[in-house]
Amino acid sequence: MNKIYVPKFAITAIALSTMLVGCASIVKSIGQSVANNAVNAVVNSGESSSKWYSGEFVLESPEKTTVFLPEPKWELKKNSSTMNSQEVKFERNSSDEKIEIFALGKSALDNQFKSLLGSAKTDAAKIKYMLNWRVGQLRKANDSEDAVKTEGQDLEKRRAWTCLAANEKKVCDFAIYTEKENWVLVHVEAPLSSDAREIGVALFEQKEDEEEEKVAEVESSENKKRAGAPRKWRTIGGGMSIWYNWEDEDLNPDRDFSRAASLREGKIYDQGGRFALTSLNIYGFNPGDGWHNWGWRAMLMYGFRINMFNFPVTPFVGAQLGLGMQYDDHYRRFRDKFAINIAGDVNAGIVFCRYCKYQFEMGASYDAVEDGLFNDQVFGSFNFYGAVNY
Repeated sequence: MNKIYVPKFAITAIALSTMLVGCASIVKSIGQSVANNAVNAVVNSGESSSKWYSGEFVLESPEKTTVFLPEPKWELKKNSSTMNSQEVKFERNSSDEKIEIFALGKSALDNQFKSLLGSAKTDAAKIKYMLNWRVGQLRKANDSEDAVKTEGQDLEKRRAWTCLAANEKKVCDFAIYTEKENWVLVHVEAPLSSDAREIGVALFEQKEDEEEEKVAEVESSENKKRAGAPRKWRTIGGGMSIWYNWEDEDLNPDRDFSRAASLREGKIYDQGGRFALTSLNIYGFNPGDGWHNWGWRAMLMYGFRINMFNFPVTPFVGAQLGLGMQYDDHYRRFRDKFAINIAGDVNAGIVFCRYCKYQFEMGASYDAVEDGLFNDQVFGSFNFYGAVNY
């Protein structure tokens, strides 16, 4: 038998060729799988059948705009965007209710339409042009003649709308002109029982409610900061006083009582809690009876007050001590008429709007000026006042 001689290099070449064919097959299989996955990813990227939303939804282009989808949840059918526009579509109840939102910037408009908007002298005219254009895009020319048409606008919120109701269904279109001169166009379809207009309005009304809540939270936070922060107030006010003087068997057998006007001004150093320091100047004048038995007084005192509560409205009590002067024409001798000596008072009242920019307080106090030391010669006064602190 003849033997066939096969060179060794030929065997090596055959083995190498077989390996290359196998690797190519594997690479082709992997490449096909990757390609299929990529195609599926591209196809599925435009679908959001598994995504459901309610409440807050943020549009990213051309500017961040938050809308609020009313309950129950909506199925996201489309969400596509460019650098200067974004379009989203939502449906629910077997496509019986639809919301389409198209946001676009100024640069997304063609030159002819820009010129048309530029010719409008007011924002209201621009919104009307845009709404008419959007309605012309979406609605058929042969809309039912029996359709009931309603229109409205809210220029404070920079929006207008138009609705058609027919065949147990209502279709509404909204045009919203943002502060940054971009546009948000909304198209809503719903049965009459759901009211497409109410759905469209709710998309943006809840945003305003949230902003009001945020403002209220900020104000509340600021009030809390004020409640814990020291603050200096200037106070000015006035009121009525009832004065009395001291009696003496020879100089003034019967104690006299007189009505007088009073003025008070000074500073209140609120320490942030319940405690405050005070510095007050108190002045009073009594015209007497035809400039007979008249009098005046002036007092400079330092003291404190304690607020009962850390609330916007709180009662307080306090006391002060200082220097006082008084002149009383009931006496004959000047040394009896005039006194300059230690003075003091005790007071109580109520403060309104404690953490506001301006406070109002009402109170009553008793104060006295000594006429001498360690005796019962005292010029006293009962005071009722109102004051503004700022």
